Amino acid sequence: MTKKNTLQKLFTFASLCLFTASSHAAFVLNSTRYVFDEKRENISVQVDNQSTQEYGGQIWIENQDKNDKNVYFVPSPTFFKVADQHKQILRILKINDVLPKDKESLFWINVQEIPKAPKDGANTLAIALHTQVKMFYRPDALKEKRENAEQNIKAISSEGNTVLWNDTPYYFAIISVKQNGTAIKVSEDIKDKLSVFAPGEKVSLGKSVTSNSLSIVAFDDYGVDKEYKLNKS
Repeated sequence: MTKKNTLQKLFTFASLCLFTASSHAAFVLNSTRYVFDEKRENISVQVDNQSTQEYGGQIWIENQDKNDKNVYFVPSPTFFKVADQHKQILRILKINDVLPKDKESLFWINVQEIPKAPKDGANTLAIALHTQVKMFYRPDALKEKRENAEQNIKAISSEGNTVLWNDTPYYFAIISVKQNGTAIKVSEDIKDKLSVFAPGEKVSLGKSVTSNSLSIVAFDDYGVDKEYKLNKS
């Protein structure tokens, strides 16, 4: 092995180590999803800085419907600082009360890390990670029936394929579809659609599932994965 090749390999290894060490998230949120009940005026989001240095941060809210340009929620503060090994409490404030009352609405909470500039112009690599989590706006009329509502998803047949029909007013986060206890392979596009399975939406599995033993695995309000048996119709 030549000296040049050795140096190249050492440089590549060092670069990978630097990237790996710098790409761990400094910020950790206190939940993987949030529920904003209709009667509430605000909810709290806790940001923990688990790094050994101070970080700045930015938070903003996005609508699931990209064509909807209305603003329903605003964060406070929008920009913030968190000392190392400390936490910051942020508020999400409701400013628009015209959302549907007969179904859930989905929003995205975005938190961006802002690392401090290196001292003395040092050549260091800093990775600023971006965290995005779901926020469900839940009308009061829907609160009592949310628990285990996933079991009301229907499996129907259409054009030779099995279709999952969300005949409920709730959003679901399905992570797996099973036949006789074994996960069914589906495309990435289908996975994406099922991960934000909207009220009234139908998603084809792209194949026919003939077994009556059809189930799904989905995250509940607390981020816990649970399995639910579905009824074929």
